[in-house]
Amino acid sequence: HKAAVPDVAYSPDGRLMVSASLDGSVRLWDAATGEPKAALAAPPALCLSYSPGGELMATGGDGGGVCLWDPSTGLQRGVLQGHRDSVAAVAFSSDGALLASGGRDKMVRLWQTERCSKVADLKGHTGPLLALAFSPDGAVLASAAHDDAVPRLWNAAEGRLQAALEGHRQGVLSLAFSPAGGLLATAADNVRLWDAASGAARGALTDHIFPVAAVAFTPDGGTLVSADTSHTLRLW
Repeated sequence: HKAAVPDVAYSPDGRLMVSASLDGSVRLWDAATGEPKAALAAPPALCLSYSPGGELMATGGDGGGVCLWDPSTGLQRGVLQGHRDSVAAVAFSSDGALLASGGRDKMVRLWQTERCSKVADLKGHTGPLLALAFSPDGAVLASAAHDDAVPRLWNAAEGRLQAALEGHRQGVLSLAFSPAGGLLATAADNVRLWDAASGAARGALTDHIFPVAAVAFTPDGGTLVSADTSHTLRLW
C-alpha cells in the first residue's frame, strides 16, 4: 500500500487477511505467511467487511459507493450507489443476505446483496456513521455515529427503528453484540450495556477516565474488553 490503511479484516476461515487503503487498492494476503495473494482495483476505501460465509466482501469509501467483491476470484460483483458522502462503515447480516452501510451523510442504508438493490433508508442519526453491527441472528441492526450520543437499534427485516438508546454524554465510537445476541455494548464516555431486543439499559461500566474507543466480547461471551484513548484496556 502507498497510503493509509484504515481497515483490515480476516476471512471467516482465517486463511486470508484483507486490507483497505486510501491509495485505491484492496489487497488480499495469506494470513499464515503474509504473502500477497491479490490486489483489487477499488475506490479509496475506508471500511470493509467479509460476509459470514466468506462468499462476499464489501468495501466502502470516498464517493459514497459500496463495492461488492467475490474474494475467491477478485472480481467485482456490483456497486451499491446511494450515499451522498463517504461510506465509513459496512456490515453483513449473519446469512449474508443483507448488507448495511453507514455514511458521512448521517444515513444508514440496507441492501439486498444477491440483487444489489436497496431495501431501506434508516434515518435519524445526527452525525456521520462510525459503526454498524448485526445481531447474531440477523434480526437487529445496531448503529452508532460521531457526535451522536444516541446509538440506535433497527428491525432489519422491516427497516424501522426499534429503539433509541439514551444514556451516553458523548458520541458513540464502537459497539458490539454478545455472541449469544442478548446484550449490546456501546463505547463513548463510558461503556454501557443494553438489552439487544428491547433496548432497555442493563448497566454502565464507568471506570474509564478517558473516552472509550472500542469494545469487543470474547467468543464465549463471558468477558467484555474495552479500550480507551489513553491506551488503557479493561476486562469486565
